[in-house]
Amino acid sequence: MSVPNFQEFLWPLLELAGDGQEHTLTEAAEVVARRFGLSEAERNEPLPSGKQTKFWNRLSWARTYLQKAQLLVSAGRARFRITERGRKVLLEKTSRFGYSLSKALS
Repeated sequence: MSVPNFQEFLWPLLELAGDGQEHTLTEAAEVVARRFGLSEAERNEPLPSGKQTKFWNRLSWARTYLQKAQLLVSAGRARFRITERGRKVLLEKTSRFGYSLSKALS
């Protein structure tokens, strides 16, 4: 499997933050990598520039877009938590489909 695009990281990040706690991007990386079953080699695949891995780049962009959509808020350097708006989106999505994505993928 190749590293998913950043859009595929959006929902797992929002779900992780759904517990209302602060989370680090490093913690999120572990959760998302397990969710997608990414190997260590896939997680360490560099961008063409060689300055960053594809995985970290895409995870960071996913967090950035969730913050721009006001679903997550920064809670310090490389830390984030869900907003009230994010909670509503999370609850709407899970209630609409009758299950949580994390339950469906377990």
